[in-house]
Amino acid sequence: MSVDSMAGSTDQDPSLEGTFRRATPGAWIVLVQLLAVGLQLPLLFLTSNWRANPPAVRILAVGLVLSVAALGLYRLGSSVLRDRWKSLEATTILLFAFWYWNAFDAPGLVAPTAFQTITKFIIPVLVVTFAVKVSYHRYLRVGLFATSVTMASVGLLFLLALVVNTGESSITGKPSVDLDAGTDPPDIYMLIVDGYARNDVLTSDYDYSNSVFIDELESADFFVAKQSKSNYSGTHYSVASILSMGYIADSGPVVSVADVRRLGEIIGGDNPFASSLQNAGYRYVHGPSGWWGSNCGPRVDECLAAPMIDMSVFDLLQQTPASDALFNRSGDPGIHVAMDRYEDFKNGDWLATAGGPVMVFLHVTIPHPPTYLDEDCEPRLGIEYSQRRLNNYPPHEKHLLELRKDAYVEQLQCTNNVIRAFLETTPDDATAIVMSDHGPDSRSQIPIPGELWESEARKERFANLLAIRTPCNDEAEDDFDAVNVGRFVLNCLFDAGLPMLEGRYFTVPTATYPAPLIEVADPDKVP
Repeated sequence: MSVDSMAGSTDQDPSLEGTFRRATPGAWIVLVQLLAVGLQLPLLFLTSNWRANPPAVRILAVGLVLSVAALGLYRLGSSVLRDRWKSLEATTILLFAFWYWNAFDAPGLVAPTAFQTITKFIIPVLVVTFAVKVSYHRYLRVGLFATSVTMASVGLLFLLALVVNTGESSITGKPSVDLDAGTDPPDIYMLIVDGYARNDVLTSDYDYSNSVFIDELESADFFVAKQSKSNYSGTHYSVASILSMGYIADSGPVVSVADVRRLGEIIGGDNPFASSLQNAGYRYVHGPSGWWGSNCGPRVDECLAAPMIDMSVFDLLQQTPASDALFNRSGDPGIHVAMDRYEDFKNGDWLATAGGPVMVFLHVTIPHPPTYLDEDCEPRLGIEYSQRRLNNYPPHEKHLLELRKDAYVEQLQCTNNVIRAFLETTPDDATAIVMSDHGPDSRSQIPIPGELWESEARKERFANLLAIRTPCNDEAEDDFDAVNVGRFVLNCLFDAGLPMLEGRYFTVPTATYPAPLIEVADPDKVP
């Protein structure tokens, strides 16, 4: 009996094998797709870009596009192989080869060997050959079905746990402030650069002096705080506290998914700094960075463009061949947005300010790693520049750490160029704030509990850049905390009468394990 007649005879076969043969191949493809994504989601749940705010709509869109592509591949295989089940098995293996294309790379920053590179091609070929040979074996299809349903259920449960309400957040909300904006209030521009170190830390820890750039800022009527500090060691807490103009979380409670989600809402526009200005007649313009925490919220009046493939979706596709194709020039969504913002600033037409006073908030993820940009903001991709931590735990070898620190300095010099272009765009009479959310992490401090941080690690992480241009610069002091920036600006421009807060400092845990915030001593006063 021919293969075709065998395949056709199962249409009336009441057995288990016949049941699985009669299943629509398209349904099998969808199951395989769910399985492939389901295997990824539990792992991605543990990363900082996924634990609180998964872009569910974007994930579904990616899954739909790839499912349609897989169905097209299946139909093509059916025509070539002249057998729908062989085509199904081949498409199945190709899907898994797609999702785990880079799974054979060596871990960390060590380049893969030739053997590891070859296995990317050999293993999928061998498995496809095996699948075609046993494509009629009912146990293979039963196993595929059971595994798909199981893993899809696990993955979707993780996704569901993030999408649904996760309880009350412990983040402390802050009220808006009543402002008398008068008849001609100034525009306000705020640019937060991620992980930018204070000059004394650059000099002592990175053997680089940023004094020339600091002098440029001061000659442009900026006050640059010599002992400025962030009050939280992580971006989401630090930026949210800056925009909240106060301490939003204390030490003690374990950081929850609801907490981190609430921080994203605060950064995305639901904060007293923005709402106070909006109530006074300002239009709020928000520039996201490609990181979920800076996405535009519903209270933003104007949202600047950012790629649909943000860091979360990029992480989902990291093991696939698409990871290199998506950002083949910049290497990372955050770097891509930073490069776009730089071009927009240089062009000078990135923002129309008609319709009253404007408050602009922009966040860019440089000089924070990955350090793919040189001092001229030209991309140079390489595995040695990858990863979003400057140093891991256990630490990198000394030569690799020094290379990465040098690359960080180059990307910081690029950031200086971005800041220059940004300031050339802002009106001379506008209030401008250029600051960082925290410093870098060359001492492997991020995965370590805060109570174990050495004093040098605390200073490196908390000592940040803070430069402001207001009519009240002569009232600013060198020991300036990030949490007081909004208070200082509103007091200066609108006589808001907000008291300055005493400096407090909290280390923030990573999203890979549940832990509380830990209050630590003033990083500048600990020997």
